[in-house]
Formats: sequence, C-alpha cells, structure tokens
Amino acid sequence: MRNYRILPIFLAGALTMPPALAQTGLKPNTTASVKKAPGPEYGTFGFDTLGMDRHVAAGDDWITFTNGTYQEKLIIPVDQPAYGMFLKLRDLSKARTRNLVEAAAARKRAKPGSETQKVGDYYASFMDEKGIEALGMASIKPELEAIAAIADKVQLAMAFGRANRLGVDVPMSVATMQDYKNPNIIAVNIGQGGLGLPDRDYYLDTKNPRFAEIRGKYVTHVAAMLKLAGLDNAEARAKAIMALETRIAEVQWSLLPRSEAG
Repeated sequence: MRNYRILPIFLAGALTMPPALAQTGLKPNTTASVKKAPGPEYGTFGFDTLGMDRHVAAGDDWITFTNGTYQEKLIIPVDQPAYGMFLKLRDLSKARTRNLVEAAAARKRAKPGSETQKVGDYYASFMDEKGIEALGMASIKPELEAIAAIADKVQLAMAFGRANRLGVDVPMSVATMQDYKNPNIIAVNIGQGGLGLPDRDYYLDTKNPRFAEIRGKYVTHVAAMLKLAGLDNAEARAKAIMALETRIAEVQWSLLPRSEAG
C-alpha cells in the first residue's frame, strides 16, 4: 500500500519517457445536571457554558458572547497550523480508530474471515516494515511494467483511469459524489491533479525564494525515488518530470477560481 505513493512519479515519467456551541437537542427553559469541565470543553450534551464570555452582550457580538473565553484560552498545538473543537473531535476519532485497529491486530485467534481478522491482518502487514523492505519493489513491479509498456495516448489514458481507481493522483481525476449545489443529486466530479507539490504556485511563483528552494529539493527527492526503483539516469528523469509537472501547473486553476466553482 505504501509503495503506491511513488506511482505518480512513474506515470509522469511515462510522459517524458471550531465552535464552543453545538446542537443540544434541549428545549427552551430545560435544565440539566452537567458536571463542569475544568476548562473550555464540550459538555456531556454538547454545550459548554465555560467557553462563553458573559461580559459581552450577545446582541453586540454573538461570536464573542458564545465563544470568547474558549477562544482566549485555546492553545494551538505546536504541530498544528490551526485548532478547534472539530479538529479535536477528528483527533479523538483517529485515536479511537487506532485503538480498535491495534486491538484487532493483537487478537491471535480471531475468527477466520471475520472483520476483526481482516482488519488485524491488514494493519499487521502494513506495519511489517522488515517484510516490506525485504520485498523491495516486488509488490508494485506489475504496475511499473504496465507503465513502462505505455506506447500511445490511448494506453496512457487507460493507465490514468486505472491509477485513478487505485487512488493514485493523476492529472484529471474522476469520481462520483454529492453535487456541490444540489445534495439530492449524485454527480460525476472531475478534478485536477498530477502535481507532486501541493499547489501550482509552488511551480510558477518565481519571486518567493521558499518555493525555489522547495522545487530544488523536490527534484532531488524524485531522483532518489527513481534510484530506489532501479531506474537509470535518475537525475535527468527527475528534471524531465519536474518540467512536465510545471507544464501541467500552467494550465491548472488557482485556488480562488476553484473555490468559487465549488
């Protein structure tokens, strides 16, 4: 599974080669006995009065009235660019999911074919780093051979389609999902992709020295991945891939029109 992260590089190479309030469900004037938390936190029924700032009139500043104390005391973790209740719930969900998965992996006598056995074995195989390193590129060798065999645009399009189904980032992805403007409709969504760096600006912004540094390091990284795959002329191939991704970035939408279109 982890090895699929380098497939976009080879596909490219084929071308060159948080709020304090939540819905409570309580009716007006309903009272409830709730144990107060030591600081701003979700209460047992989703509403934390300690996060409010009652020094501010609700009619003057509703956000501060409902969340003022919470916002003032909130500490953003050093490894996060932002934080809030929704992200905290996300982290809590991830931690609980991890506990479930690790518990499944620890079950030595799970019923064959059961969900516990499947989840446990899948996680154990993913965490078996020694086994993964021993296999080397064998697990994705068929994929690399298929990419190397691409001879024309039709085959390339078919390779993109298959990679898209595998979850590999491709220049144009296709998926079915709820329509952005009508949630009652399941629509075909076509998105742009195919870039190894986060956004088109990383390729096209020539004024920001940080982007220039990242571009250089990215080429070095791509070359290292190609060497690990056993390909020759890794540096030249990496530069060609960078040039191709730059051409893709030139015709992509920037963040603003993409957000407006959504």
